[in-house]
Amino acid sequence: MRYQQTRSFANGYGLSIVCQCSELPLSGLSGFLAEMNMPPMRIESYGGARGLFEVAIRGPDGEIDHTNPIGSVIGDLDFGDVARIIARVAALPPKKEDESAHKETEPSADT
Repeated sequence: MRYQQTRSFANGYGLSIVCQCSELPLSGLSGFLAEMNMPPMRIESYGGARGLFEVAIRGPDGEIDHTNPIGSVIGDLDFGDVARIIARVAALPPKKEDESAHKETEPSADT
């Protein structure tokens, strides 16, 4: 099962919504894993094996935002949970960009 969607909001936040549960295609490693009595490697979102969703809240730079009041990565969500998170993120005040990233350096007096 695989589902992935992204959303962007006017307030500068975005969401990545995923539901994923699948075996990794590891050509060349499957024999090694069998010899070591290891199960096939799987890639899963939080709750993906049970058909549930994972949501990551992103900032204007596209990276996961750890400063918002909702959370950064939230898993084990059903459709209703995802809809509620979408509404909460859309209602957040505008995301302010880091001022220090946009400050121009002033030339020093000795140059």
